Amino acid sequence: MSIILFDSNRRIGLIALAAVSFAASALAQSQYGTIRGLILDRSGSAVVNARIRAANQQTGLGFDTRSNSVGEYTVGGLLPGLYRVTAEASGFKTTQMANRELGSGAVVRVDLVLEVGEVAQAVTVEERGVLINTETATVAAQMPTQLLDRPPTLRHLSWNPAETAAAFLPGQNYGGGTAISAYGARSYDRKVTLDGAQINSPNQRMPRGSVETVEGFSLNSSVEFQTSNTTKMNTTKGTNELHGEVWTEFHNGALNALPYYATGSKRPPGIPAVYRGLNVGGPVWIPKLYNGRNKTFFFFAFQNLPNNSFGVQAKTAPTDAMRGGNLSPLSTALKNPFSGGVFANNTIPRELLSPVTQKLLDRFYPRVANNVFGLNNISESGLLQGKAHDYLLRGDQQLGSRNRASVTFGRTYTASAQPQGFSGSTNTFLSTGTMSGPRPVWFLNFSDAHIVNSSLLNEFHFGIQNAAATTELSLRGQEIASAIGLPLV
Repeated sequence: MSIILFDSNRRIGLIALAAVSFAASALAQSQYGTIRGLILDRSGSAVVNARIRAANQQTGLGFDTRSNSVGEYTVGGLLPGLYRVTAEASGFKTTQMANRELGSGAVVRVDLVLEVGEVAQAVTVEERGVLINTETATVAAQMPTQLLDRPPTLRHLSWNPAETAAAFLPGQNYGGGTAISAYGARSYDRKVTLDGAQINSPNQRMPRGSVETVEGFSLNSSVEFQTSNTTKMNTTKGTNELHGEVWTEFHNGALNALPYYATGSKRPPGIPAVYRGLNVGGPVWIPKLYNGRNKTFFFFAFQNLPNNSFGVQAKTAPTDAMRGGNLSPLSTALKNPFSGGVFANNTIPRELLSPVTQKLLDRFYPRVANNVFGLNNISESGLLQGKAHDYLLRGDQQLGSRNRASVTFGRTYTASAQPQGFSGSTNTFLSTGTMSGPRPVWFLNFSDAHIVNSSLLNEFHFGIQNAAATTELSLRGQEIASAIGLPLV
């Protein structure tokens, strides 16, 4: 558990994070943004004690505050989205600015000029386009929405958008796998947060539609970021309108290209696979009991990704002549350990061959079809079985005009069964059996934002992630010893 207090731009935040995973604990980063500005009249004088409300246009969630003695106001603790800022003061028309886009951790400015009139009269100013952030020197980049909405075929099945699509952000250098360096920070100094809490990113796969924004913060970033190589993911939120999608995709591995080393090999048979998923979000509504519009929201996403395929790998095995002791194809002279000399023609006499070695070769090494020795002289194909499903559930609750809480829970489950010869070993054959095991990963995040007064915000984050993995081998040690004739102790 680590806690940090910081003071930045007259904001006090309290962030707490507990991490249980294979990665070390670290500090959290805020998922909230801030809107600030000036309230003036037509003469340029400050309007004191004007009531200001910043509200999300899709959910109605937001906070109220008052302008101070010089007309300034600050509203923090706002989730990313489009906002409407409204100002009311006695003797003036109600004035509002709509469509003001706010990103995670961003500080944007909205100045309003009030006209003399009745409060019941309204003046609306429409905000268009993306404005330059003039409030802080932080440089941030946000991933285009269309990249987040692409189907999972365009993302690695084991990773999330922070890893697979972050390389599209300016200043990111992709080094393969999850090695991404950025803005002078090396890949091993990379941090990824999910709704404000740091996670071991490659382990946490995200269902399609569950990530709303992915942002990279770089130059002159806030002190809450430990490194310039920081990527922030924010999950999708429910809105006042019920929305969602159901999707399905068909895949067949027979359409994939053969590996470059499988020259002359037959294409393995395809295994049809159907990916399915759905997501839905909106207000919590219970007929005749509860209407959650403008205060209580949910979002749920699920996906099922079967991943069965045939794999082809090239291996190196001895010929029949080599099994009988004739190692003449080898260029290195073989030394006789008994006489100290070398074997003539690199051939070991049959009487010196170990019967255990013969059984080992017969049990685990396949025969070479053309009986010609060479690198990668045989090709094996095997069935790689995999299944994966993921889900995410998020809830948001407005607790009065000055407090809001959010909770997110997600779970990733992956299970696989494949021949050991396809597990990364350089020269392991199908005869060595299969390797299987489940890998469940889950995370829980709780966030709370409370406005104490016009210049004081209390922000709390708690995040926990758990990743586990087990591996089971079909071929046991005792079975191997029995197969090659070794005595069991």
